[in-house]
Amino acid sequence: MKRSKDTRKKIFDVFATNLINVKTLLGFRLSGELPDGTIAEINQPMYICPLCLRGYTKVALDQNFHNPLTIEDVPPKSLGGKPLLLTCKECNSKGGYLLDSVLKQHLQSQGFLKLSPGSKVLGKVSVNNLSAVNSLIKLGENREIFFQVNVKNYMVKKHIQEFQSSGSGGNIDFTVNIPNRTKVAPAILKIGYLLAFNYLGNLMLLSPNIEKIVRQINNPGQKILPHTSVTKIHKDEHYKEGLYFLTSPENYRCFFVAFTLKIDGLSENFGVFIPGPGEDGWRHFENIKNLNKEAKLSFKDVSFNDMVTNNKLVNGYHYLWQNL
Repeated sequence: MKRSKDTRKKIFDVFATNLINVKTLLGFRLSGELPDGTIAEINQPMYICPLCLRGYTKVALDQNFHNPLTIEDVPPKSLGGKPLLLTCKECNSKGGYLLDSVLKQHLQSQGFLKLSPGSKVLGKVSVNNLSAVNSLIKLGENREIFFQVNVKNYMVKKHIQEFQSSGSGGNIDFTVNIPNRTKVAPAILKIGYLLAFNYLGNLMLLSPNIEKIVRQINNPGQKILPHTSVTKIHKDEHYKEGLYFLTSPENYRCFFVAFTLKIDGLSENFGVFIPGPGEDGWRHFENIKNLNKEAKLSFKDVSFNDMVTNNKLVNGYHYLWQNL
């Protein structure tokens, strides 16, 4: 419990300081609405939730706050992630339910459909045409199939009795749950976006181009972006996890985040394109929809740049765009 509290405070302090540096760089002030409805300048340290773009003072670190700041594992912990950022409880819960769980089911189902030993997936199983019951379906090391069911369930007991009475003549049918693919890309986009924020800091959040990314994540059923922004990195493409800048061809320039998702002993590598600032940044990002497999892309690794904690690098989002 204390470790979580300390982690929340540490993350808050890092990004709150970064926000102060951004304010100093650009010379703007932060204001907020007081309980009486008046607007006043906020001089306290503040953390901006990267998923709803609302600001929170340190009082939100108290988990009894009406919408507290909570630890955000990036990628999700179930996919090999680690505590990296803070998001408000509302965003954390909504993202976990709408996106993270769907992505986990998608990766599990893909592993199962590829008959990868050790993979598992939710589904239903039935014996001799009885009504199907819920089951966790697993593939063994030799691709044998195991069904994990709730043996206390009345219908499950009937299935077991039916199977035992049928001997070797019993028929077992099963289906696997394939999640809604329209939510898979936004779930991967969310991970890439949060990793980009972890590298680039609060200055990135002020871009209208990034606001569109946030709206797409929060509205996965709508088409807000010109493309999914997501690509799969094949094993022969040697991108280590980190932040890159796509330097050429010129009309595709943008940021690129590479990361790995891990589940059930399997790993999948993904990349997410993030637009640079301004009209040019958006136009180049739009061009990504025309990329083809034959295009020769040049990337520069910029994940070594400490643009969050070093106030001399706080302008990194704009500097990299203008100088690479």
